[in-house]
Amino acid sequence: MKRKALTLLLISCLSASALLAIDFSIVAKANIIPLPEKLATDQGYIRSSGAIDPPTLPIQREGNVYRFTDNIINCTFEIEIDDVVIDGNGFLLSVPAFGEIDKNHQVKGASPLISISNKSNIIVKNVTFDKYSNAIDVRNSTKIIILQNTMRNGNTGIYMLRSANCSLLANEISDNSLRGVLIQDCTSLDISYNTISNNGYAGIEIDDLTRHIFNGLEHSNFTRNTFSGNNYAGLYFLGHHKNNQIFENNFINNNIGLSFMGGPSVNNSFNNNYWRGDQLQINDQNIDRVDQSPLASPVSTSFDASLFPLPSPAQKPSPEPDSTSEPFPTTLVAIASALLFCITGVGLLVYFKKRNHQKEKVDL
Repeated sequence: MKRKALTLLLISCLSASALLAIDFSIVAKANIIPLPEKLATDQGYIRSSGAIDPPTLPIQREGNVYRFTDNIINCTFEIEIDDVVIDGNGFLLSVPAFGEIDKNHQVKGASPLISISNKSNIIVKNVTFDKYSNAIDVRNSTKIIILQNTMRNGNTGIYMLRSANCSLLANEISDNSLRGVLIQDCTSLDISYNTISNNGYAGIEIDDLTRHIFNGLEHSNFTRNTFSGNNYAGLYFLGHHKNNQIFENNFINNNIGLSFMGGPSVNNSFNNNYWRGDQLQINDQNIDRVDQSPLASPVSTSFDASLFPLPSPAQKPSPEPDSTSEPFPTTLVAIASALLFCITGVGLLVYFKKRNHQKEKVDL
């Protein structure tokens, strides 16, 4: 009787466990959010050889300058070469279907319109970006200049990760659903003369990706920018950042003009800015601050390109001579030396042979 009761108890426990497992499985499946579907786009390249791939794209190459000759629709690009200029020539680069919803009610994903990774000395200028996940994606790169582009109606205009000595100059970045610009763990940036407006979250968000002390943005300048109508903050520092200068900018009608949150930031100076209509001028870890030397009128953000001489991307050096083949004079000297050595050797051989022959005669 006791054995039968134990058997029934064991069966009950196993059944309950099975039911619980089924229930947890159902819950787990219900909580899994599938990745968004991806939009079908073409993929273009500026190859490491300098070739345009596919060659049918409306891009004209002149040395190290790649110039658009027409709008490019539904195509994203990877730049695989250093030392080039991408000149949009005012034409459009766009994925018109961006914003389309998939069967799981999520916005479909898309590759960045232009991707730059582990590269140096690239200029992207005069492109009109419209409808994108990211307009320009820069990772682990140096000396990237993003100049006089228009970016609108996407998710995030510019994404920059672990890059240094880069410049964002005189761009118009507006009406993005999240941010105009997202910067993570970069150093020595120049962000000037940009107009960044009406973005859904922040004009520019600067993030300390790992939340380690002072692993965020360092030694960078923000000047002559206009931040206006951004839903949360015009300029938003999240995490640990130090030694940045924020001066002579216009902050107009943002919820918060300038915000420091999420960790101690030190030696960041902000002065001589113009403030109008921001509900809060400066928020520093929930301690409200003010610019001690605010401007009475907006600063001009007019960009004079002549004041910013841009570096010309260096031409690739000519191939060095093959180290296995020596120049003609060196080869000639080597041949002459070898002949002299042979002649000397033969002469000595003949001399000693005659001497031995004479000696043999004397002995006889």
